[in-house]
Amino acid sequence: MTKVFEALKRIERSGGNGKVRNPLLQQQDQLVESGVPEPMEEAMVCLYLAIAAAFADSSQKIVQFVSSRQGEGTSTIVRELARISAVRMGKSVLIIDADRRRPIQHRFFGVSPDCYLEDAIRTGETTENVASPSGHESLSVGLLSREGTSVCELLASRHVSTLFDALRNQFDLILVDSPSVTTSPDCLSICARVDGVVLVVEAENTRWPVAEATKEKIIKSGGNILGIVLNKRQFHIPEFIHKRL
Repeated sequence: MTKVFEALKRIERSGGNGKVRNPLLQQQDQLVESGVPEPMEEAMVCLYLAIAAAFADSSQKIVQFVSSRQGEGTSTIVRELARISAVRMGKSVLIIDADRRRPIQHRFFGVSPDCYLEDAIRTGETTENVASPSGHESLSVGLLSREGTSVCELLASRHVSTLFDALRNQFDLILVDSPSVTTSPDCLSICARVDGVVLVVEAENTRWPVAEATKEKIIKSGGNILGIVLNKRQFHIPEFIHKRL
């Protein structure tokens, strides 16, 4: 067992706010938009089920994905989880791209980047124009804000709770694709507004003190950590996880 796996197990056991409940989860390091390898699909099904099990209240549906640094694969995991949840699990899914500087999800799904939750938050109006339908009828994509917007100030609006409650009623699952902790403070501003946070860690390359520091920042920002996804690992399923599945 490698040091990074041991370190991540230590994070899971370390208590924090007492909300790290799920076993570590995993995903492949390459995105294949069609013909996705079966191990990746099964990993995404397991991830969906783990997230669903983490919520005692069925109204909890908004999950934020965060990494310590850029390039750990957060956007890929969000995209594949959304696709599998919609296509295989039959769920209505919304992806919120919260990276205002480098939004990419709309490009993968071929939708126009002209739907912003920011507009509904500022006006307190309907949710009809906050997301664009993708190629699959059950999957929609929206952007949180425009590049020049202060996300911290935006999320302080009294309309945020109203909008998020409306989205919870409209969708079965809402996935927030966040920028990394080291590239933008936006992700920590979002943590307290969502129902749960999943920490994405690049196996073999992210040192445990870095991952643990990110975990503590999320907790201090009011985030409810659901678990950790090991991404870009050498094997499909790390040994210590395989024995527990």
